[in-house]
Amino acid sequence: MLTLLRHLAAIERATYLADVGLKAQAERWLHLAAECALDLAQHLIADRGYRTPGTNREACAILRDQGVLEDGRAPEPRAQMGGPEPRMGWEWAWSGSVSG
Repeated sequence: MLTLLRHLAAIERATYLADVGLKAQAERWLHLAAECALDLAQHLIADRGYRTPGTNREACAILRDQGVLEDGRAPEPRAQMGGPEPRMGWEWAWSGSVSG
C-alpha cells in the first residue's frame, strides 16, 4: 500500500489535481493505511499489556508514553467531521518510525 501511495506522490501536481480517479485512489489508500496503523497500535497495546485506550488518539498517546513512538513523531489524528473521532476524515502527520 505504501508503494502505491509513493507512486501517487510522484505524479505531477497538476495531473493529480485534474484526475478525480487519482484523488479517490489516494483518499482510499490513505484511509486504509491509517486504519492499518491504528489496528497495529491496538494489537501492540494489547500484546504488551498496556492500559486499554478509549480512543484512537489515546492509543497513540499510550504508545508515545511507553516509548514505542518517539515523542513529537507520533501520528496526531485531527477530526475534521463532527464528533471527537469520526471514522472518516482523518489527517495524519506521520513523519517518524516505530521502535520497540
